Amino acid sequence: MAQFVGEYPRTVDDKGRITIPTSYRDILGDGEFVIAFGNGEYLTVYTADDWGRYFGERKVADDADKETLEKVRKIARTAHPVKFDAQGKISIPDKHRKQAL
Repeated sequence: MAQFVGEYPRTVDDKGRITIPTSYRDILGDGEFVIAFGNGEYLTVYTADDWGRYFGERKVADDADKETLEKVRKIARTAHPVKFDAQGKISIPDKHRKQAL
């Protein structure tokens, strides 16, 4: 799973966008990635590969483990695919901004 380390204070512009640090953009790549609610007042970011792996590994367990199934459903309900714009910014949906602020 991709590791995002360090602290990079960000501001949200009037269009609900933030600029992602270059070191994080390098990890996320040029394609889509996923943001979802985390455990608490923050958002979790998944690379496309991590997102597929996270749910792929839990597919078998989901049939037998209701607690895991509910956790996966909770994350999936809040998942939102995002992609960088030309300036390296992403738009964060209102419900995600409210969760993280």
